[in-house]
Amino acid sequence: MLVSKGVEEQWDYLLAGGGLQNTLIALAVLHHRPSARLLLLERDEVLCGNHTWSFHQSDVPLEIWPWLSPAISVQWQGYDVQFPGLERRVQSGYGSLSSRDLAAHTQEIITQSPHARIVTGAEITALADGQVRLADGRRFWGAHVIDGRGPATPPAGFRGGFQKFVGLELTLSSSGLRTTPLLMDATVPQEDGFRFFYVLPLAPDRVLIEDTCFSGNGALDITQGRAEVLAYAERNGYAVDSVTRCESGVLPMPYEMPRAWPRTMPLAVGYRGGFFHPATGYSFPVALRVAAHIAQYAPESPLNADWERLLNHHRNQYHFATILNRLLFTAYAPSERHYIFSRFYQLPEPRIERFYRMDSRLSDKARFFTGWPPRGFSLRGLLKGAATL
Repeated sequence: MLVSKGVEEQWDYLLAGGGLQNTLIALAVLHHRPSARLLLLERDEVLCGNHTWSFHQSDVPLEIWPWLSPAISVQWQGYDVQFPGLERRVQSGYGSLSSRDLAAHTQEIITQSPHARIVTGAEITALADGQVRLADGRRFWGAHVIDGRGPATPPAGFRGGFQKFVGLELTLSSSGLRTTPLLMDATVPQEDGFRFFYVLPLAPDRVLIEDTCFSGNGALDITQGRAEVLAYAERNGYAVDSVTRCESGVLPMPYEMPRAWPRTMPLAVGYRGGFFHPATGYSFPVALRVAAHIAQYAPESPLNADWERLLNHHRNQYHFATILNRLLFTAYAPSERHYIFSRFYQLPEPRIERFYRMDSRLSDKARFFTGWPPRGFSLRGLLKGAATL
């Protein structure tokens, strides 16, 4: 643990939580303002937890690459998808960051910054505008307090489905069979919802394979998930030497909008603030937008007209995604949800890219609702689902 200089300290940026969103904010701020007084508080002993975050190359604006690229673990030129009756190579670039690499780079940047610090093992007991209090009695003051602690469970009254996954990083005894990511292999049995395997070739002798399901319930059997991943690896010819790491999660896929969006300090960001893609679980593109905005305007006035424009754009895209979620979970039986995604991956690549980065145009949205619906659509199910909302 890094020990603070005193019981009471004043900072320009006080970041509560050391996950994806706040580490990106720290990197962005210290890139643009190297002398900023920035404190990053993390409950655990290491930053970033145990995750892999992936993104499409078009998610990252050009001006962000200089401070983001050193943290990127691996990049590929394109990716594949597989559905019954459909295989496609998408030419869009794709990349991933491991929590280990992001944490190491963030630690390095903060260590090199004269007025930035990390406090780990920081159990926050109170957080308010301008102040954070820890369980051990320490208090910190900040001109801008940013709350990036992710909620452990969906809020009371949550309505929606769940993306749940179990992934294993595997060390192979011989070179893997793929050099290009397989974002969705939905040729597997469709159990409990839209189910697919996600394969990232991290190195010639390392691969990450995840068993993912878009389900109506949030129950996750990690033991079963591990067994399914290993069975998938064996079926597909991977010579597994050992399991290096296991990651798992249950992400919300809401039908409804949040009751409020963050317009005051302390500023709730990340999943806590509703800054994620409800229909995919991707949080990276919007996390970059939030980080870039805060780095540009804070500590002067981050909650300005440009913040309102960012919020309005995100709210509009979020609303569109909740409509799609409602269709997915109410108008389609669990075993037939894959038809929606198979139809989606027949769209032009720019339209696919815009959807993933939460930047869909009106014409993109209209395309989702024109023509015959994908196979399996049930108007009765949709109406029944709407009646329960």
